[in-house]
Amino acid sequence: MDTKTSPPQPPPVFTTSAETVLEETQLAIHTFQKALDHIAQVVSIEHATFESVLRPLAHAENAYLSQSYILGFYQYVTTDEALREASSKAERIFNDFNLDRHMREDIFALVAAVKSTPGKTHALDPESEHFLTRLHHDFIKNGTKLLGSEKEQFREIQARITELAAEFGNNSSQADDGGVWYTPEELQGIPEDRLARLEKGSNKNGHEGELLITFLEHVGLVLRFATNPESRKKMRTALDNRCNENIPLIKEVTVLRDKAARLLGYPNHAALELEEKVAKTPETVNKLLENLLTQLLPLGIKELEKYKKIKQADLESRGEIWDGRYYVWDQPYYNRKLLAAEYSIDYEAIAEYFPLKPTIQSMLKIFEQLFGLVFREARPKTPEEQAKLLWHEDVRLFSAWDDEMEGGDFLGYLYLDLYARTGKPWASAFPVIPVGIDSVEVMLQEMLTLIIRVILD
Repeated sequence: MDTKTSPPQPPPVFTTSAETVLEETQLAIHTFQKALDHIAQVVSIEHATFESVLRPLAHAENAYLSQSYILGFYQYVTTDEALREASSKAERIFNDFNLDRHMREDIFALVAAVKSTPGKTHALDPESEHFLTRLHHDFIKNGTKLLGSEKEQFREIQARITELAAEFGNNSSQADDGGVWYTPEELQGIPEDRLARLEKGSNKNGHEGELLITFLEHVGLVLRFATNPESRKKMRTALDNRCNENIPLIKEVTVLRDKAARLLGYPNHAALELEEKVAKTPETVNKLLENLLTQLLPLGIKELEKYKKIKQADLESRGEIWDGRYYVWDQPYYNRKLLAAEYSIDYEAIAEYFPLKPTIQSMLKIFEQLFGLVFREARPKTPEEQAKLLWHEDVRLFSAWDDEMEGGDFLGYLYLDLYARTGKPWASAFPVIPVGIDSVEVMLQEMLTLIIRVILD
């Protein structure tokens, strides 16, 4: 049998209901808590090794994350409003627990003992060494080494950030479900077949004779095709202001992150976050950005002049007066005109040759060739199996493998949920199952995001 058609582990099931989310949340936390307690009780500092501490901790964490990811994931994809709310609450509970578990001094002492003893780490493979380094740093940046009032202050800051993040997400989700009403005259320039698909207003909702441009699906129609600049301005302004209630939340989180970083001994939040990244320091990032600015600004100015000429010619052709300015809501419209004029590119015409399903297959083939991967679609055999394995009928499931040249190992599962619907973010990528190696998980998520943007932009 071809092993690539038989993954070593089955995909997760999505059978949780709104009534069982919190019960499953508490069970996942309780199970992980017991594993942590057991490690702390049976392993002494003197006998702390990767095998006695880190390996059982990794297995327990993977099992826990496999549950917590999914239980918190429902809020972004399910059509069940009650389940979305319960999932959001579960995620807040998990976030609180995650802070507590990373502040456990007994577990940190064992991890630190392994990290600080050369004889216990010299034979570790790169993946194990990375896990040890990452976990040790997670404890430190979650305040484990703080004492007394500073530790309590740090705990309060992180709890508040969790609350703000949940509020931010709820606000954003509700705002994304909105849109802007237009008269047909305001939408001149948009292809008729696209206009025919829009929701029509009525006396009941106070928008009789108007058409709804939703933030979730149709923003690009106005910004790329509407000939009236006021229509484009109206959409861009509404889009940029659709969630103003999040502004004070962002400001508060920024201040709190800075306070938390300083409590940990860092000069700012950026220094804390960059410590484990390739750049390492804010100074490196700033130098890179300054270098990019120096090189790209002249090119940007030159490009802007090109767009200004296109705009001027377009307005003059319609007998309109140009004020000499180029606005942010002009860019999608005149970029489309530039591509059509200079490169004969018409995205609407091109799209006819790229139906979604064949395009997905072609994109996955490209990634297979680039990264040495193999994807196999897993199609549920019955409606009951589909309801168990997929959270929505639109979802497609693939198993991901290294190809034979790379060893043929199973990497994980890839889900594609590409159609917009109420309550679901549009271009998004989420972890569903921890795959063990951070780089693989990140690669699959970034690949998924790229697929979404290429296909649906």
